[in-house]
Amino acid sequence: MAAKKRKKRKNPGPSLFGPGDDPRILDHPLFRGALSKFVEVQVYDRDGGHSHPRFRFEFKPDTPDDVERAALEVECACCRCGATIRPFRRRKTAGPGLGRLYLAVACPHKVDPGCARSRVAAHTYTAIAAALGHVR
Repeated sequence: MAAKKRKKRKNPGPSLFGPGDDPRILDHPLFRGALSKFVEVQVYDRDGGHSHPRFRFEFKPDTPDDVERAALEVECACCRCGATIRPFRRRKTAGPGLGRLYLAVACPHKVDPGCARSRVAAHTYTAIAAALGHVR
């Protein structure tokens, strides 16, 4: 099945909301409220090593099904381009996290790999880790 093309929007700038009414994930009411307590920060040093690890945000294994369903319906703006995305996604690759939900702040790789690999995305992940109480 081909990836669904999304209409790209101009960079929305520093606003809490992207073009239209799409909040950034940190400012989304569901994330600030119910969802953030089910997200755990994982330090993932395979890419940047111990001195510059990246963060992964996975839902805890004991997350109730109704919370997962609500998370999968959340929409927000991509941190880089402002396109509407669904930031909570189910992991499809083999391994210990298969089937678990994770948080992504940018367009999926099939849509625009540049968004996920951008400096803006890295800064957004650092901000989310700080908001969830993770200190490096």
